[in-house]
Amino acid sequence: MRTASRNTVAFPFREDGDEPPICCFLYDADTPVDMRDETLRRLLPTDRAGAARTPSDRSAGVTYGDGFRAVQRFLSAERWARPLQAVRHLTQEPVRLADIREIQIRLEKHGAFYHPFRVTLVLSDRSLHLAVNIAVSEAGRRGIQDEFHLLRRFDTDRIPRVFAFDRVHLDAQRRLPLFLAEWFEDHHEFHLCRDPRDGSCKPAQWLGGDRNPVFLTEGQARAAYRGVAAILTGFYGLATTERVTSWHHAAGDFVLHLLDENHVDVRLITLRDYRPMMAEPPPDQQTALDALVVFLLDLSIRNRLDRLDGVGEIAWAEGAVVDATIEGFAQALRSRSKEFPSEGIGAFFRHLASYPPEEMVALFDTVVSRFPQNALEASLARRGSQSHVEQFLSAAQTECRRWGG
Repeated sequence: MRTASRNTVAFPFREDGDEPPICCFLYDADTPVDMRDETLRRLLPTDRAGAARTPSDRSAGVTYGDGFRAVQRFLSAERWARPLQAVRHLTQEPVRLADIREIQIRLEKHGAFYHPFRVTLVLSDRSLHLAVNIAVSEAGRRGIQDEFHLLRRFDTDRIPRVFAFDRVHLDAQRRLPLFLAEWFEDHHEFHLCRDPRDGSCKPAQWLGGDRNPVFLTEGQARAAYRGVAAILTGFYGLATTERVTSWHHAAGDFVLHLLDENHVDVRLITLRDYRPMMAEPPPDQQTALDALVVFLLDLSIRNRLDRLDGVGEIAWAEGAVVDATIEGFAQALRSRSKEFPSEGIGAFFRHLASYPPEEMVALFDTVVSRFPQNALEASLARRGSQSHVEQFLSAAQTECRRWGG
């Protein structure tokens, strides 16, 4: 039997001599676990802060060990056919089981919907990474299969490609749903974090664990929020008003890779829900423009909302977020010239810039009223409504001039 690499502990699920050893970790390479580890008998938390569950939650009884076993059983079926097919698809190269020296399974974090595991296939000359999301909570179990199909529906590199879905038996009564997906290597969540140098809240690449966040430059921050807006606008159904819903910076839904002082690469790692804003498609161009205004205003508000470090108190991003949001929105429309010609973009921003401030404030209140009832996000957003609308209309005027308005 092949042995695990140094400084890791093999997780002895199986002892097949012709299969690579499996090594399991909690959060980072410095925390290996094996079957004797007391941690594996603890229950998995069902939110990012590790909050306790209610006794009625079906997730009760699912342990860390159950999670690792479910991932191993899912991946190893038919001699690891699923991960091998996935990496062949991603790399366009023939990777065989015999090429793999070690398989590492790392629990990355806890979430209200999923527990994402990073799976690393260690070859002689490189490592290949995949993701497995398991649903433990009730909310996650309800939506995971729909999300798998949503991710399959769209052909874009801004979201992960997905490869397989299944429900793995833990025992005679319990099954865990999970799916295999692309892992965005070198991409990390970004959140508002407290800068110890001056006490202000600034966007930072959040590395997790004990590692310090990497605060973004002004150019990187603007590029990050611009990228979020461009991705979500790219998903907006111009004819149907369909849009990505239930996204939140606090959930770590967007990740980024720092490129240089003014550029980042942004990806969306989840599509929990996708539905139209309107019950029926817009019947005319005017209604379609009004719907697009509502979409953009909602986007500009949600792009500012986060939690400190992703898990702390609700926070409101300052700076050029509104301008960046509108820039990203226009950028995405410009890339959809067949559906939305450039003269249409100019017409939209002329329409937006014509809104009286008091009417836009009323629309702001209407948009925020659709947030979950008693949500802290809604009260925080309302406190900044006047200044937000001023920035929003000012940015719209800038875009209007850019498009010849």
